[in-house]
This record gives sequence, structure tokens and C-alpha cells, in this order.
Amino acid sequence: MLCFAIASRRMAVIDWSGEEYPGQVKRSITMMLKNYGIERFLWNTKKFEDSLDWNKVRRGDYLPLLFRAMNIQLNKDGYSIAFCDTKSDCFHYTILPTVEFMQFDNTELDDCLTIISPKIYNIYLTDKGNELSKIMLYLKKKFSVPLSEIKQFCLRDKILLGIGNSIIVDEYRKEIEELGGKIEVEEVDR
Repeated sequence: MLCFAIASRRMAVIDWSGEEYPGQVKRSITMMLKNYGIERFLWNTKKFEDSLDWNKVRRGDYLPLLFRAMNIQLNKDGYSIAFCDTKSDCFHYTILPTVEFMQFDNTELDDCLTIISPKIYNIYLTDKGNELSKIMLYLKKKFSVPLSEIKQFCLRDKILLGIGNSIIVDEYRKEIEELGGKIEVEEVDR
């Protein structure tokens, strides 16, 4: 099913880390819209990109924010971006009329495929648990914090681990719970 969808340009795949070339996502979604008879769609990605604080956007943060902004534009015309969770580190995304999307949102179609919404979340470490040394090592590696500063870094009540959709939230939750900690999520509303 995925191979057919990708080959017929009804679905696209992109690595979690970002676009291979500027405008890759915009181009693929524009091509998908042609399947619904929409030949031209006026994207406003410049305004979105100007609103970003590029000093805070880390590798892997850009795509969820881009998908969210594009979905807001598509919703105005009755379409939504849907992601198929294939348990890989890529985004498999497609466009559906919003009415159809609502029927499938968060529906598991088989053991390895779930359709999810483009909602994105800030993911915070809020409880470091009883094994602080494991959490400190995790944070040191994740954020490249020097050993001399890691204790001070860990004193924060809330540490932003990343930004992502429900799949990424689940991955962080699993990682942090294995280390004895807990996360909190907050929907990003832009």
C-alpha cells in the first residue's frame, strides 16, 4: 500500500532530520493536491520561517513545525496532512480531505501502520527520578553539555528535550521511563 501511494505521488517520505533541498515538503504536498484537482496552492512558508527563532531550532525540530504550519493553511481549504507511522525514523505523509482524515485519525490499520494527526508537542523532562546519574549522562550526551556544567544543567525544573508528534512523544517517554524519569508534553499552538 505504501509503495503504491509513494509511486503514485499520493504520499511522500522524508527523513526526520530535515529536507534534502529547500521546499521539498512544499513541492511534494503541492503535487499531492493535484490528485484533488488543485493545480496551484499559495503557500505562505516565508512568514512561517521568519517567525522561527533559528538559534533554538535543533536538528529534527524544523519538520514538525513546518508540517504544523502547512496543515493550518490546508485546513482552511478542507484538507489535512496525515502521517502514517511505520515505526521508522522517517515521516510518511499524505493529504486527505479533513472529513476523511477525521475517520482515520489515530487508527491502527495493522501492527506496523497508524495514521496520526500533525499535532506537535514540546516534550519536557520534568521528573528526573531516583537514578539521577543515568539522566545526567543522557542529558550530557543529548545536549553536549560539558561534564563540569551537567549538574547545574540538571537543576532546571523543566528541560525541553525536543519537539515532535505523538510518535516522537512516545519515543521520548519510553527512553526517559527506562532511565527512571518522566516527561510532560505541551501542544504547540502557533
